[in-house]
Amino acid sequence: MDRRTRLKLMAATALAGTSAQISASAKNSSKEKILVVGAGIIGASIAYHLAKAGADVTIIDGLAPASHASQGTFAWINATWAKQPQSYHALNQESVSGWGRLQNELGLNIRWGGSLEWFGSEARQNTLALQIAEQIAWVSLLRY
Repeated sequence: MDRRTRLKLMAATALAGTSAQISASAKNSSKEKILVVGAGIIGASIAYHLAKAGADVTIIDGLAPASHASQGTFAWINATWAKQPQSYHALNQESVSGWGRLQNELGLNIRWGGSLEWFGSEARQNTLALQIAEQIAWVSLLRY
């Protein structure tokens, strides 16, 4: 079994347990009550998917939605460099494809390009260029 299939099976198994718990609660006429702490890009996504599965979800945040890590990173879905090792790169790309599905489902306006990297030395710039080339080659190996 290849790595992609194994990861999908592991994720499906984990989600099946959650779905089964939520479904069982719904049959008892009371929704599963879940608290999500953090209203950034990840917390909002978790809350959305749980609510979609039938849970009664409450989100809390210490300040305001997207006011912490999401604000500091411009809510970037994917930092573009140095995804090492290749297995982590593959997992990251799987996550990015999930955001593409969510974009289509919700009609989100996601900007899918752009990055800014700056290093003071030419040697480090050259290393970055090699890392980017390596990861472009890895994407061609993934099967979606």
